[in-house]
Amino acid sequence: MTKTPKNQSLMRWALFAVLTFTALIFARSVFNGFVSLDDETYILGNPYIRDFSVNGIKTIFSKFYFGMYHPITMLSYLIEYTLFGADPLPYHFVNVLLHLLNTLIVFRLAERLSEKKWTAVVVSLLFAVHPMHVESVAWVSERKDLLYALFYLLSLSLYVRYLKSDYKVKWYVFSGVFFILSLLSKPAAITLPVLLFAFDFYVARKWSFKVMAEKIPLLILSVAFGIMALSSVKQETYEFLATSYGVGERIAIISYNVAFYLVKLFAPLQLSAIYYYPNPDVGGLPWYYFASIPFLMILAFLIYKNRWYRREVIFAFAFFLITVSVMLQIVPNGLAVVCDRYTYVPYLGFFFVAGKWVADMIAAGKKKSVLVGFFTVTIIFSMIAWNRIGIWKNGEILMTDVIRKSPDIFHCYWMRGNIRNKSGNLKGALQDYNKTIGYDPSYHLAYSDRSTVRQALGDVKGAVEDLNKAI
Repeated sequence: MTKTPKNQSLMRWALFAVLTFTALIFARSVFNGFVSLDDETYILGNPYIRDFSVNGIKTIFSKFYFGMYHPITMLSYLIEYTLFGADPLPYHFVNVLLHLLNTLIVFRLAERLSEKKWTAVVVSLLFAVHPMHVESVAWVSERKDLLYALFYLLSLSLYVRYLKSDYKVKWYVFSGVFFILSLLSKPAAITLPVLLFAFDFYVARKWSFKVMAEKIPLLILSVAFGIMALSSVKQETYEFLATSYGVGERIAIISYNVAFYLVKLFAPLQLSAIYYYPNPDVGGLPWYYFASIPFLMILAFLIYKNRWYRREVIFAFAFFLITVSVMLQIVPNGLAVVCDRYTYVPYLGFFFVAGKWVADMIAAGKKKSVLVGFFTVTIIFSMIAWNRIGIWKNGEILMTDVIRKSPDIFHCYWMRGNIRNKSGNLKGALQDYNKTIGYDPSYHLAYSDRSTVRQALGDVKGAVEDLNKAI
């Protein structure tokens, strides 16, 4: 679609406005500190980012670190640590900068795919300010989300250019190069080759041997990185969950994952840094885990019967399900059943439907009412995101928020106790360790950690008793 000079100027100003608004919101996170959730592992105590040399870089690209292979992400930490040490401000600044770059790429991708400027504005703005995306930006340890998304989105954008340039090979090659960079940033990028079929569907590309064959090299890379990622999953977590839940419960957990992310798309409320698995020893799974199965079945039926933006809706759900599939706890990993950060890329398909609808309503002469509604939603999301960024100020504030959302989970009290212990708040740490032991008298780490606090407070007898219990 040929743009007039007036349209080009409007597009530039619209993009500038989106990026400026996003920068103003996420500027708050630049002044946050590190939090204990993985920041100590990936930055403060990471030996791999202390050696800026050929051997140090070789180590990053040749070894796993804490069960993960994301050398480009580690390389970014290495450069920052060499230049700035353990000052959190530069790390947060780079995260915000990467989010702005991703927003820019989303704008261009939506514009290229839809050829409508209002679609690009809506998609990029929703992507930029959605509260579920705060975790990926405000948490330094989630740099891997931002980097994988950066290269993933560039690869998609170049693939769309390949489709719309009469299949010029150079755009396919460039798309493949960025796919490799995305894989080296986070293994979640393995979904991209399958997602390309959804783009083929959306542009009504005819199926042929060529359509299949061009994906084969990318699929081979995906399989290789997927096998590597599976081999690095912590086995003890998998074994615990496999023995704790039956097949029916595992299906309910996976369906709950999908339903959770769909609900939070429209109502991003009661967000938390950790959504703990239900305790399998206390009454099994809650009812809403099983209720998510008929919920998704009804939703699938409505999508099947839908005639409203049918191609866009199918594309959106394909985009979502393909990109979120590797995060659905099919292979359990970690303590959290769901995570906000897992939606950073998957929500894009739904944002595209919203953008397409807004553009069509404006073209139909309903500009004022539609824009008022859209910007109202944007402001609400932005306010939630702003408040959420403040929760990531430091580890104690963050874990206090987790405790408010999960007051009966002993693990979050223990984590906050450790944070308070390290910051010198010994009485606060003692209270948290007492709370932890009150919920789980067999948790040996709480006794061990409480012993150090008791010793520091002069209670040597209590410290020895705790060590004996820990043993």
